[in-house]
Amino acid sequence: MTSLLLLPMLLFASCRAETTHPGKSIGVEKYPEAQDLYQFAEKQRAKYNWPALGVGIIHRGKIVGQGMAGERKRGSGNWATLDDPFTGASCAKSMTATVAAMLVEEGKLRRDTRITDVFPEWQKTMLPAYTNVTLGQLLEHRAGLDQWMNSNPRGTDWHRTHSQNTATEKRVALGQAALQREPKYLPGTKHYYCNDGCIIAGSMMENVSGVPFEELMRQRLLSRWASPPCVSVLLKPMPTRPCGDTKRARSGARRP
Repeated sequence: MTSLLLLPMLLFASCRAETTHPGKSIGVEKYPEAQDLYQFAEKQRAKYNWPALGVGIIHRGKIVGQGMAGERKRGSGNWATLDDPFTGASCAKSMTATVAAMLVEEGKLRRDTRITDVFPEWQKTMLPAYTNVTLGQLLEHRAGLDQWMNSNPRGTDWHRTHSQNTATEKRVALGQAALQREPKYLPGTKHYYCNDGCIIAGSMMENVSGVPFEELMRQRLLSRWASPPCVSVLLKPMPTRPCGDTKRARSGARRP
């Protein structure tokens, strides 16, 4: 059975600029066994007015088709390529859940492990409503948390005000702060998409494994791929990476 993996990738950055696109996926020559899906990618990109769109088809573990259309930065003529790393964005949530499941299989966590089982000291500062929130609820967006870390400016400001902290310390601080805010819903009663819960789940995973979240992702997932995927998670800025469509984000336009 053919498995189809479509990877919508909306984003942009800067490097060299060209005025005319070659009409095929840039970099496709490196993948002679894969069909070029540029025409399909370009049609969908134009339909939804996205800056860039990458797609891929995987059949029996092999990439048999892939395509890249659009620009790294809207209006720049700086074309996205098949080798560009895209920010993981919300893909990191499914990756977090996958590694959490591995830790559950190893007995380091359970689906019903509570935040307070891993961080009993947080009980002193968190609101009582969150006392019995579990790992499963955090990953399923049913922990009741409101969406606070939901914008690039807010994330940037958080990193600025916590610049002296390690990434692990930043996540712990954010988790403690999130659990001091009133819940959006009673935990366990409704689904509400929330970044904050996955960040807290990541802190739980770090604590029980003794390994920083970034290294967990590398050890458990990224290192298992024969070819590194063109997705980057928490990496430093680089000129060949498409960047987020901040203009559309600020205007409230829909983002996939």
